[in-house]
Amino acid sequence: MSPSLASLRGAVTGLRCALMALLSGIGLPLCAQTTASAAKAGADGAAPLGADAIRDVLKQLDAAFDRGDADAWLAVFAPDHPGAHAMLKQRLLHTFAPGLPMKSTSSLVGEPVRVGPRTVVRIRHEVRATFPAPSGGAGQPAAPTATEERVLVDDSMMALRGGAAQGDRGETAVPTFLIEIPVDAEARTDRTFRCPPCNYEIGGVAGWLCVPTRRDRALSLEGASFYLIGTDLACDVSVQIDDSMTAPTAVVQRLGRALHQLDLGAQPGLAVSWLPAAHAGEPPRELTGARLDIDLPKDATSADGSRAMFHVTAFGALQHLLLVRGSKRALRDHDQELQALLASFRLLDTNCDRVRAALRPVEHHTGGTLTAGVYTNDRFDIELTGPKGWKAQQRCGGAEFRVVWTSPNGSRLWLTGYAVPQSMTRWCRTTADLWLADQCAAQGLQASPTADAGDWAPLDPCNGLGRRATWVARPGGAPGAVPERQLRFLLRDDLLVVVDGTVATEADAAALRAAMASLQRR
Repeated sequence: MSPSLASLRGAVTGLRCALMALLSGIGLPLCAQTTASAAKAGADGAAPLGADAIRDVLKQLDAAFDRGDADAWLAVFAPDHPGAHAMLKQRLLHTFAPGLPMKSTSSLVGEPVRVGPRTVVRIRHEVRATFPAPSGGAGQPAAPTATEERVLVDDSMMALRGGAAQGDRGETAVPTFLIEIPVDAEARTDRTFRCPPCNYEIGGVAGWLCVPTRRDRALSLEGASFYLIGTDLACDVSVQIDDSMTAPTAVVQRLGRALHQLDLGAQPGLAVSWLPAAHAGEPPRELTGARLDIDLPKDATSADGSRAMFHVTAFGALQHLLLVRGSKRALRDHDQELQALLASFRLLDTNCDRVRAALRPVEHHTGGTLTAGVYTNDRFDIELTGPKGWKAQQRCGGAEFRVVWTSPNGSRLWLTGYAVPQSMTRWCRTTADLWLADQCAAQGLQASPTADAGDWAPLDPCNGLGRRATWVARPGGAPGAVPERQLRFLLRDDLLVVVDGTVATEADAAALRAAMASLQRR
């Protein structure tokens, strides 16, 4: 099953979606190399479920997926994490929404391992999907009969429990959760998740499964989600850079208000000072932190309600967010395991310069640097010279890189690099057209190529190093509407670069156009 086909229909943005990702357990990318080196048998000596029983489950899921039957697919599960399962349902429905012909083939990657009361195994989903063939013009649909088949690859971590034997079939299995994981990452159970550039480590605590995910899901620089296997407890860890250096108390209060807006039944408590246990005894001078608990309404899966607990630390502009979530009953019954996980979190270096502490993770994860307003990215061979006199800042939020230049008059220029959509092996014109059209529709914009820029014209006709296009976007498509936005794109197999400029005053127009034209491959 490949819910991430939905990535073709647009990127996730905004605090609302970030909170949904955090609260659903869908969310955070990898940094350090990870290893699934858990013993085949659990601590209680029990053996994992057999591969044949798990393959029977995969056959049921593939059959339901091929029929486009979301209800049948979801009914195979007895979910440990109802919130994550609800979000999985939304992604599955989103996947089926375009009505594309699809066929799924799921298989085991490696051997099943025992983690606490569950068997955990990595699953690979290969989905053959029939897409419209590339059109002749950006934003223009292909001919109805022009199609092409592609294979999309997606990996997930699946947990299962034993089911009742049926006749002579013997052992059966029932899946309890499915969490996507990047194809190039591995989950872990018995080693600490450590990122020296992001200056922290956490994990290596018995019973917890660490699942790294892509940062475009988490809208952060990087992180990981921890699941206490066999319960509904989870802890999401993410890393942010906040140039305004907002106090942690204000951060958790803002998150609490945002969650209340999502669900009026959510009741935020009072923000209180908090530091990780590793630093509470001798707090570093520059380290601050806060915590906020939020009671969530009762529902069919949690008779006494659930709770979300935000924990935030700030070391200059470098912020770490730990979000614990689960039913109140699980929080009571497994408090010892939770406290052990939280106690494993610590900063690796508290004696470094605060500015350098914020720059290191950005450079490590994005590959880019800003010098005198010029953005250079060695990892992706991209360079853009920003307008002189404009304030330049690097931002994090899930993209491969993101930079903004702001004029004293309020004009803005954004440079963003988007990774290949999950499950796909490369960007193509069809995917880029669908993605751009979805983004414009979400923002109430109507965009079209400019007459002088062509439609995905070759960047370099001699060596085929990419294609580019320039569009103009207006609110509702109204000619002369203000503010008009200039959009320039660079399309490569591994990256979609978007330069998005908005002019607040005519005085900034020339500088903005010159900066957009400076985008180049190094």
